[in-house]
Amino acid sequence: MMSWTIFREPGFTSPQKLTKALIKDIEYLQYEVKNLEYTDNRWIIDNRISSKRVVLATGYRDNLLDLRYMGIKGLWGIEVTIKAI
Repeated sequence: MMSWTIFREPGFTSPQKLTKALIKDIEYLQYEVKNLEYTDNRWIIDNRISSKRVVLATGYRDNLLDLRYMGIKGLWGIEVTIKAI
């Protein structure tokens, strides 16, 4: 299932306000991850938290995983679409 946010008119937005609006009513944990492993269809975070899904909001430099296969680089003012399986 894909979901899209479409802005009818381009312009400036507050990233902090936009992020808060997008995660409203979503249960989440903001956590500084030191170790991340995928085992038995679950993500194991720091050997103490288990989850089906993990969103890493680290920017494009990350020491936890080798993300070169995704072609991640610094982006400004363009659309990015990433399909998660």
